[in-house]
Amino acid sequence: MPTLFGMQMHQDTRFPLKGAHQAVPCMMCHVNTETRASQYTLSKETVTSRECHQGPHGDQFLKRIAREGCESCHTVSAWSETDVNHDLTRFPLIGGHLQVACDRCHKEVKISGASMRVYEAAPGECQDCHPDRHGGQFARGGIVACARCHTQVNWKATRFDHGRDVRFPLLGAFVSVACEKCHTPIAYSGDTDRHYRPLDATCSVCH
Repeated sequence: MPTLFGMQMHQDTRFPLKGAHQAVPCMMCHVNTETRASQYTLSKETVTSRECHQGPHGDQFLKRIAREGCESCHTVSAWSETDVNHDLTRFPLIGGHLQVACDRCHKEVKISGASMRVYEAAPGECQDCHPDRHGGQFARGGIVACARCHTQVNWKATRFDHGRDVRFPLLGAFVSVACEKCHTPIAYSGDTDRHYRPLDATCSVCH
């Protein structure tokens, strides 16, 4: 028998159908999970996304989902549509990182046999993604603080100040000396870079 309960009537319930839910067959939701019989009166006061959808993120967002639901990132139009404010994460996207594809940082891994992308434990330090182009010359305790010289806008060392950051400030005639006159090429691990430190600054080395 055709039902008289149409879409408009459903919009007056405590679960109005929006977005992709409008195309879901009634029996996908209105069924008793134990008896498989039709069930049109839902016993719960609220219906959450996790009751119908298998979470593709494992345990990464359990606290956030319990607090705000899947809707804090996803829309009801399609799972592929997301509304994520990266500025609210521990790694706001600025400069060159704005142009990087999401999957360059959020890699797909296998966890308990299931494939999922890593979000909560995604890399957040420069050396996690970028090789050390200086061959460890600026490492302290095994860590390279790239931000001491570089910004996220580009790789130019715009923060570096030769008069402030090193023990050999450029004064007098040294101001006009080309960088490569002192910082000569060196080889390391199959690559090359300029020699920055340790650098002998005594006069007799160059004169």
